[in-house]
Amino acid sequence: MSFRVEASRAVEPFFYEAPVPEHMPGGIQAYRYQFAGAEYCLARDHALIGDAPGLGKTAEALMVGNAVEAEYTLVVCPASLRLNWEREIWTWSTIENVRTYPVLKAKDGINPHAHYVIISYDLLRSNAIMDAILAETWDHLILDEAHYLKDPRGNKRTRAICAPDMLPSVVGRITALSGTILPNQPIECYNICRLLDWGAL
Repeated sequence: MSFRVEASRAVEPFFYEAPVPEHMPGGIQAYRYQFAGAEYCLARDHALIGDAPGLGKTAEALMVGNAVEAEYTLVVCPASLRLNWEREIWTWSTIENVRTYPVLKAKDGINPHAHYVIISYDLLRSNAIMDAILAETWDHLILDEAHYLKDPRGNKRTRAICAPDMLPSVVGRITALSGTILPNQPIECYNICRLLDWGAL
């Protein structure tokens, strides 16, 4: 087995532990496999965290952001998870007095002074929102439930995220999360694979 494959399945980090806050509420702590997952992501420009549901992919993505000292992160997630992401950021981010901005309506726009802007996939259909996002430069893009990009024909939100002249043109590192990246058939992971590594397919 190659080292890259071994690292993708590791339950212990090999060389590096991503930073986490020294004190977290309720005795929360990072598991060893989460450090291993973050280490795997940090060894490449973009990565997919495909752990099973409930294993803490959100924390791993935030640990990646901590490690690269991302100051400006865009989180794209299902609408129902925006406030959950805000709570997780408050728990896991190592940024002192971290500022979060969940976009609840298109007319809210984005906040260029927040460390984390959290937006739903559906709001990416708004031309005004996309224009505001594309006017900024983002250190880190987190795509939660990345199987939302499964449409092989590329609907409007998929094009906004995957087209080279859209989000990829203004973001540094991309971390995608999905516990069900292949819901039905292999072609459904085509868009996310091309986004993470254009030459992979």
